[in-house]
Amino acid sequence: PKSINRNKIKEIKPVDFAYLPSTDNKLCKWEEISLEQSPFLCTLHPAFRRRVESAGLLDALQLKSAPTADDVFERLTCERSRVLTLCNRDEILAYLGKRMNSEDDLKSVHYRQLSKTPFIPIRGSKGTIYVKPMDIFLDAGSMEINASHVGSSDLRGWVHLLQMTGEAADFLTACRVKSEPTPADVALSILDPRKRALQIDEKGVPRNVKGYRKLLEILASGYGRLRKDIKEKLKSAEVLLARQGISKSSYILVRAAECYLVDNSLYASLINPMCAPMDFSEDVQNLYKALGAEWLTNACKMRCRPQHVLPYKADRAVNLETTIRDRARLLVRSKDGNKISGLKPGAERVLSSLKVEEARKFERVLEFCGRRIPLETKKNADIGMCSLDETTKTLYLLHKQSLNLFDVGNELAKISVSSAKAEQMGNNVARVLSFTTGQLAARGWPVRRFCSGPEEEVKHMNRVSSEMAVVKEGKEEVKFDVSEIGHILKGCRRCKALRLDASRCIKL
Repeated sequence: PKSINRNKIKEIKPVDFAYLPSTDNKLCKWEEISLEQSPFLCTLHPAFRRRVESAGLLDALQLKSAPTADDVFERLTCERSRVLTLCNRDEILAYLGKRMNSEDDLKSVHYRQLSKTPFIPIRGSKGTIYVKPMDIFLDAGSMEINASHVGSSDLRGWVHLLQMTGEAADFLTACRVKSEPTPADVALSILDPRKRALQIDEKGVPRNVKGYRKLLEILASGYGRLRKDIKEKLKSAEVLLARQGISKSSYILVRAAECYLVDNSLYASLINPMCAPMDFSEDVQNLYKALGAEWLTNACKMRCRPQHVLPYKADRAVNLETTIRDRARLLVRSKDGNKISGLKPGAERVLSSLKVEEARKFERVLEFCGRRIPLETKKNADIGMCSLDETTKTLYLLHKQSLNLFDVGNELAKISVSSAKAEQMGNNVARVLSFTTGQLAARGWPVRRFCSGPEEEVKHMNRVSSEMAVVKEGKEEVKFDVSEIGHILKGCRRCKALRLDASRCIKL
């Protein structure tokens, strides 16, 4: 007013201005007003400020030029009057980012406390929720951080993602916002009952299977570093993707003990168990195994019973039996002469007395969790052309089916070595039986030490076949069973033909 004595202006003290008019037409406390426009403190009403400046009293008010670090921290952590909303969140975070590295910047103690304070608004399923910075992740799609590892939209619902760049992202990083979820974050997220209720339907189907696959990839990348109690919870919870058989049915979440890793499509189609996705990476497969899932072939047992055994000893069976017995000591050794590790006691003795027979048919049954699934007859040849009876130590060959030495090796490995070394033993048997003793010696095998027979050229085992062969001479066809007339295979040496009778030779 005009009656003020301007000479007494210096006697005016800040305490005399307990309340001042602000821009929102309210009276605010003196300490809640600053000269700078900011989201944290009010500013003087424009008309009032002009009157004060014209009277020369602005400096006498001794107002703050800008909010202090304590002012910002107090307003951010105040739950009764939230500063940040979904509408102004990006603007305020950018403003705080501009203040960084200035004299008004927050102190390190403020940042540590803010990281544990839920002050950042996020759009939830039932409205706005406030979360801690340490529970938020910067969107990799916008930040270009590990964009191939974490998707921008696929993970929403399981983790809180914010699309922030520039100064706002710098401020969030200072508050310990992470660039991507850690395996521990993912584990806690998929175990959270509230998130599971929102992201999984009543049938156990994730609403976003693609996003859940990415969560499993992140979890698998650091499963070994998780706490023991978290691992135990994951083993007993329904957290792994699986579907019925190898069909195109929907994926659901199951416990690890309830699903299987498919390493045999035939078994999966016959048994139709809960199967893990077949296109998962090796890390995710290891995660399934660590949580208790099992390979399907390890959970199955194939039983085979020969039917209609031939009443006579076919030439093919005689030749294979003789060769196995003669090379029994060599079959259980590697090329350097050392025994294969994991040999069962008496393996050499069993091989040296092994019998070989032929059967016209195999009856195979697949056993799985108490179930017995018979296999179709036409599948027998695909599964294998031989079967070993471990009780009688007899190897049965499927009649009229080509001899496969790898099948023979796999069967002999069952009675020779432990299951862990079965593949090595099977390959070794196939290799030793594939060559003549002369060829083995030429390749450096210790034939003289471990073979009972002479080092000579003997018939190739895989040339002995019981299939029906057809030989044509002009318009005439002659059919014969190779195993029945194996004794005349040498034929006529002079014209290199197979002599079928005493009067003529038919060119092969």
